[in-house]
Amino acid sequence: MKDLNLSSAVINQKTLKPKKTQPDNTKDTKTEQIFEKKDVNLDYNGKKNQPQDSLKSSEKSQNPEKSSFIKSIFKKIVSIPTRFFKWYAQLNLLKKVIYSGLFLAIFGSTTALILYKVILPSLNLKDLEIPDIMAAEESDKTYTNITIPDPNPPREAENPINGELYTKSEWKIIEQKYPIAVMIENHTDARPQSGYNSADIVYETLAEGGITRTMAVFWGRSCDEIGPIRSARQYFIEWMVPYDAIYMHIGYASSDDPRVDSGGTIYNLGIKSMDKYGTFWRSSEKYAPHNAYTSTELLYEKAEYYGYTGTPSKIEPYLFKKDESVGNRGEGRDVTVSFFDRLSNYGLYDITWKYEKERNVYLRYNGDTPYIDQNTGEQVYAKTVVLERNEMISTYDEKAHVIITTIGSGDAIILSDGKIINCTWKKDDINSRTRYYTPDGNEYKFNRGIIWVVGVPEEQGNVVVAE
Repeated sequence: MKDLNLSSAVINQKTLKPKKTQPDNTKDTKTEQIFEKKDVNLDYNGKKNQPQDSLKSSEKSQNPEKSSFIKSIFKKIVSIPTRFFKWYAQLNLLKKVIYSGLFLAIFGSTTALILYKVILPSLNLKDLEIPDIMAAEESDKTYTNITIPDPNPPREAENPINGELYTKSEWKIIEQKYPIAVMIENHTDARPQSGYNSADIVYETLAEGGITRTMAVFWGRSCDEIGPIRSARQYFIEWMVPYDAIYMHIGYASSDDPRVDSGGTIYNLGIKSMDKYGTFWRSSEKYAPHNAYTSTELLYEKAEYYGYTGTPSKIEPYLFKKDESVGNRGEGRDVTVSFFDRLSNYGLYDITWKYEKERNVYLRYNGDTPYIDQNTGEQVYAKTVVLERNEMISTYDEKAHVIITTIGSGDAIILSDGKIINCTWKKDDINSRTRYYTPDGNEYKFNRGIIWVVGVPEEQGNVVVAE
């Protein structure tokens, strides 16, 4: 047998195929088979070091259809962004907005889902230190000093002016401020007025020339526009003093008679007058002098500026009750008030109160024309109407001022719950509120809500109750 020279032999794969002839020597045959299994071109690990080009060409040659399919898929994937932007560029603006919104919604929800289902579960959150407020349910501590706010706190605090109820937190804010009293005129050119339905109580009686005037007192509610504002009168001040209010007026009646001289009373009593610079504005919708307006916010701001700070004196409360049930309410008859029969002004200042049973309120009319609160567009109303008969004295001065007697006693008619109650009124002095008493001598109990007190002159005025 021939010897094999391993250092110089050039052996290829074809020459090392096993021979079909029976080998003479078993040992040599095994040696040849070993060389047949190994390629001469070996790497250090004994693996074939076949060139890469030959491998690629081999794969292509083995499966040319598969290679072509992969290429086409790759091209399509690469071309997706280009085709998408071409398609998107052809859309109009509306479709671009719609499709963009859909894309963001899908992308956002998918991202959130992956975050919630995949990423968060993979995090070990048990080792995190959770703040006490977040871990309160798992805490063994007992908390005894925690106050949980009531979402529907009871309304137990009573407004002493008209009985309306407030929560304790609401009333704590209200009682730190002075009430506000505003003189509001009732000239036909001043209508519709602003603010009546936001007031706690309203007073009305004659000024001069058969024209009435009103004073609205605000405390429980704010009001963005109040007016038109006019000048002060002595008898309105007498009604106002018990409320220790900030007094908004523009001008006042002057006279040598102290019963008329409201300017002197404001000075002598130290009334918190707001007849000052910057306390009102003029509206372009009406002509002067019927276009001066203010607000509770402005008046509180200017009151602080002018030094009217502090808390009000204690206000004497009325007695209050719940409204009667619908079945126990009266049918209510229309009641018309005229103030000065000798100077009727064709009824332009006569007032009619008409009862609305369902709401248990009285609606204010001039003849058949509803009075409207310009702020809300709603008809002016009252929960209780007091018709107080007062003595009126004419001064016959150059301004035709009148004196309305508010201190003393007299007759009154109260409209409430659809019924007419005959009462008497009594006011001991300028610092006292007027009290009302039923025929049995008991103090009258008011329904909670807006009160209108109407001073009707005893001799010149008239009250007519419809049949």
